[in-house]
Amino acid sequence: MTALANIPDKFYRVAVKAIVRNQENELLLVKERTDKWSLPGGGLEYGEDPKDAIRRELKEEVGLDVTQIDDDPVYIFSAYNKSFKVWCFTICYNVKTSTLAPTLSADVTEASFVSTVRLELNDFEDADSPICNLIDK
Repeated sequence: MTALANIPDKFYRVAVKAIVRNQENELLLVKERTDKWSLPGGGLEYGEDPKDAIRRELKEEVGLDVTQIDDDPVYIFSAYNKSFKVWCFTICYNVKTSTLAPTLSADVTEASFVSTVRLELNDFEDADSPICNLIDK
């Protein structure tokens, strides 16, 4: 992970997030470092293709292999990440994986498919909270 403390105030951290749904249309969410949900994904490495970053992050965070990524992002938003004290520019893609059985990594304390009907704004990490208003319920 990049040292986020070194990012000047005038820059954004670029992140990619995966929208993975199961057969019941529930959304895969993870908890990292807090008790708040976020979409699986993370920051782009310098020069990294966003789709390669999605593949890397899903494998690292929840052990899932990506089989398909939509050509175009479905959501793009910016939000302030209070945990890291940095603005994030987030790009979200619809993603299909080879299995729907996530395994936890050292950084992820929980991973679960959650009904979007139950989700509220305060359930999300600050940097992912805009996604709550965009997801079809």
